[in-house]
Amino acid sequence: MRPSNRFQPGWFFKDEHPYLALSHVPKVANMTAIDVECAITTGDLTEERVAGCKAIALLELIGFLERRAILSDREKGGRA
Repeated sequence: MRPSNRFQPGWFFKDEHPYLALSHVPKVANMTAIDVECAITTGDLTEERVAGCKAIALLELIGFLERRAILSDREKGGRA
């Protein structure tokens, strides 16, 4: 029997929570690979293993992008 739900490559689910493969994060989040690596190194993003692949929780990634956007807006507002 074939699975009925098909997802894009790089998407995983662990305990019903969506994860994104680390290699897909730069493209999906519109970031450079260096930015992703720095976020992991500084502890802003947590890398986990899901189905043997390095992945980032989608909710954590969204939260990181929101914080990053808020900081960017503050910097722009402070300079104007």
